[in-house]
Amino acid sequence: MFRFYHMSPASPSRLRAARRGLGGAILALFFAAAVLIPVAPAAATQYRTTTGGRVVINGTSTFHNWTVKSTTLTGNAVLTGKWTGRGQAAMELQSIHLVIAVNSLKSSEGSGMDDTMYSALHLKRHAFITYQLKTAHLLTRPAGEKTPAVFKTVGTLRVNGVTKTIPLALTITPLANGGLSITTTTKLKMTDFGVKPPTAMFGVIRSGNTITITATWPLAVKAGA
Repeated sequence: MFRFYHMSPASPSRLRAARRGLGGAILALFFAAAVLIPVAPAAATQYRTTTGGRVVINGTSTFHNWTVKSTTLTGNAVLTGKWTGRGQAAMELQSIHLVIAVNSLKSSEGSGMDDTMYSALHLKRHAFITYQLKTAHLLTRPAGEKTPAVFKTVGTLRVNGVTKTIPLALTITPLANGGLSITTTTKLKMTDFGVKPPTAMFGVIRSGNTITITATWPLAVKAGA
């Protein structure tokens, strides 16, 4: 014996609920698939130090202002993104490692001031000044292919064996040879790094504690990168 069952048509409200449920399920599947799809990371370019870089340190004293310079910079940097204008993808400054030999610092006051400076920096124990990038945030996008980008950064600066975390605004400008130039200016206190401000003439001339550091660091694309 066969039994026949009568199935009443679904009400419009039930149909709408079913469609909403189906649409939600499809949307959930779409987002799940999007999460699982691997996204290729932006290509990173490695850069190395080239010629022409310099660090200039300006200070004051009870007699007159003074300047210390170094043109011996070594190190490297890694950056993703390219200068393609306002519509480009976000650029990322991944790493910076900069080294300056203390004995490359030369004063405007001559060798006597150099010896005093080397003594204050304990050259024999701490022969190098180093900077290492920790974090970087793109603050100003380049407006075009040859215009600079500005990064707000935090890094560690090691001087006289003392390491301090410092903020820096780094301006990065593309160069015609495919490399780039990194520039920055900041003020520091010598005593923050355990450096006693130098004196001369038995203490008659005393250096001020605050110094202004300006760095210009050109880099070229690393061979084979």
